[in-house]
Amino acid sequence: KLDVLHCPHHFGLPTTGKFKKVLTLHDSIEDQFYQAKMRLSQRLSWSQLNSDLLRRLSRNNAACFITVSEHSKKDLAQFYGIPSETIHVTHNAVDPALANQTVIPRDSFAKKFGLHKPYLLYVGGFDERKNIPFLVKTVIDLITSQNIELVIAGHGVTAQGFPKHQGLHLIDYVPESDLA
Repeated sequence: KLDVLHCPHHFGLPTTGKFKKVLTLHDSIEDQFYQAKMRLSQRLSWSQLNSDLLRRLSRNNAACFITVSEHSKKDLAQFYGIPSETIHVTHNAVDPALANQTVIPRDSFAKKFGLHKPYLLYVGGFDERKNIPFLVKTVIDLITSQNIELVIAGHGVTAQGFPKHQGLHLIDYVPESDLA
């Protein structure tokens, strides 16, 4: 007999069954960010309407929810109207491959990548929702006034068109072992 079913994706929970249903929602970005930018014809397409329906049915049939941060919990409660007491924060785990890594001293990392001052490090993607141009624009003043460097690392970073600045370092790839 099935007591609990957990769906680790934002849709896919069955609408029937006498068992508890748990749904993982990482965030509400799909609906908050991308839907707002879609043309009306895209929002009304069969595939988009079907996807919206499946996600809504899953949310409506879940007894409780798992999300990855307090910020996401707040967003889910506000945007979808999910009672916050049914949302449980479970932070993402560390990749087991990194668990036994020797931590590379900060000086070694700085030397390896040619950094000479204290630095801020961003590692990740460049999706529009991450707003990395805003980060660069905001931090560029700090680079000079606070004598720091900004390091942006991620695949394709050099193609992003960031302004050239003495304290801005763009690194296309940083091995995971250097980030542990």
